[in-house]
Amino acid sequence: MSGQKANSSPTDAQSAELRLRQKLEDRPKSPEPASNERALTPNEETLDPYGFIREKDFDQAQYDEFSTMYIPVLTRRGMRWKSMGASAAHVPHRSRKLKRFIRKGIPSSLRQGVWLSISGADKLQAASPSLFAQLKNPSSLEEKVLNSIELDLHRTLTDNVYFRQSIPHPQSKLPALRNILIAVARHRPAIGYCQGLNFIVASILLIVDDEEEAFWLMIALLDQVPDYYGEKLGGLRQDCFVLQQLVRQKLPRLHELLMTHECSIDLFATRWFINLFLDCLPPETALRVLDCLFYEGSKVLFRVALTMLTHEEERLLACRDIGDILMFMKTIMAQKWTLYCHEFMQMVFDVPQPLSRKTIERLRQQATTDESL
Repeated sequence: MSGQKANSSPTDAQSAELRLRQKLEDRPKSPEPASNERALTPNEETLDPYGFIREKDFDQAQYDEFSTMYIPVLTRRGMRWKSMGASAAHVPHRSRKLKRFIRKGIPSSLRQGVWLSISGADKLQAASPSLFAQLKNPSSLEEKVLNSIELDLHRTLTDNVYFRQSIPHPQSKLPALRNILIAVARHRPAIGYCQGLNFIVASILLIVDDEEEAFWLMIALLDQVPDYYGEKLGGLRQDCFVLQQLVRQKLPRLHELLMTHECSIDLFATRWFINLFLDCLPPETALRVLDCLFYEGSKVLFRVALTMLTHEEERLLACRDIGDILMFMKTIMAQKWTLYCHEFMQMVFDVPQPLSRKTIERLRQQATTDESL
């Protein structure tokens, strides 16, 4: 804030970042895993808990550091959710307290049930109990759409054993992915199929085994993002415009750099938004974003984008041309600090302040009248 004294106390956003930096520097000894969490056995060391294959250069020391910090958080949050009366079969009604709990993390044992409840997918399924069984039949689907789905099936999460074609897993999720994408295309003919949907459905399937429930979660999610996947991608282009205006307001130096090098935000933000950050961020961080997206809607996407750009602003300002900018943007989500999902999400809700739904809707309205879109 302008006029603030140099020795004033740090803001919440600065405090969150300072806490994260301190934790990255400290390396406490690993505690024993909590009763509801466990360490990986030697036979599992090549996979992460979600089935992603770890590369030969995987940084085990960093992951151990992350686990050391995060397992106590998971244990503590699990106890808090239990004290609120939450269970796999019961999720409390929407409230400020539930919103706060979701921002701080949904326990893995509750995630599927909480997603179904807070998104309204359970009600959609109850209202049309036999619809998915009808929709997953591809017989009436346009051949062009079906071919696009089949082509992208084997481009989806290729580093995950559950979606790998070369060595099929006994619990392969590819059949469920195919069925859901076909059903979505038939349920939303104005969309049909669009690249990006495959990554989103696959991410849901990492948590939700029941393909019918995963389908309704996808339908609920499509209602949260405004026309990202239509033929003209109107909502996607609109929200890239919104992000550009937010960067101009909140990060004027970065906005000037992008304008100087004629680097349009949609050159990198399109992928972020169309995949809902799910193919960019580390798995647990991406799922934490999805937790909040199901409850709070697309405003969360702007918070994540602004947090990333704010955190990496100084490095971006050192870029000399558009090539440097785009090269850095390819790796911005893979920075070490994004693995630390709990601190990351604290920053997401601290850094881009203020950011109201009213502001986003006003900028979206402005985008619809902008002749350049």
